[in-house]
Amino acid sequence: MKTHQLKKKGKGFTMIELLVAVAVIAIAGLGILAIYNRVVASNNADETRKQILAVQTGIREQYPNANRNGLAIGTLITARKIPEPMVNGNTAVNKWGGAVTVAVANVNGGTNNGYAISFADVPAAECNTIVTGLLSNFPEIVVGA
Repeated sequence: MKTHQLKKKGKGFTMIELLVAVAVIAIAGLGILAIYNRVVASNNADETRKQILAVQTGIREQYPNANRNGLAIGTLITARKIPEPMVNGNTAVNKWGGAVTVAVANVNGGTNNGYAISFADVPAAECNTIVTGLLSNFPEIVVGA
């Protein structure tokens, strides 16, 4: 009786095994990228929240009385009350390149006794995080105005 023994080919991986390995690596890479993007967005939101609070502090320091007549971003920049990374000449910009503005507001029937801080072009996900972090610091927050 004759027995046939198959001759083994060289050691290595089959094409299917390589494709499975590549697919697993790609899925892991996508997961890591998603986590990285969330961390970056969270850091950007936290930095922006701190910048808004710094602008608020700057306004209160520059205008300690209720009358905030003359309040403008240029005035705060000149007085060095705006965080340096936000300053772009005589204007201020946020992390996403949007304009940062401040304006005098009339609150509760008063005249020039309040202020509004605006950050333009903030992505929605970061905006939600920022607003949530600032709720206790401002009497009113308006999004999308």
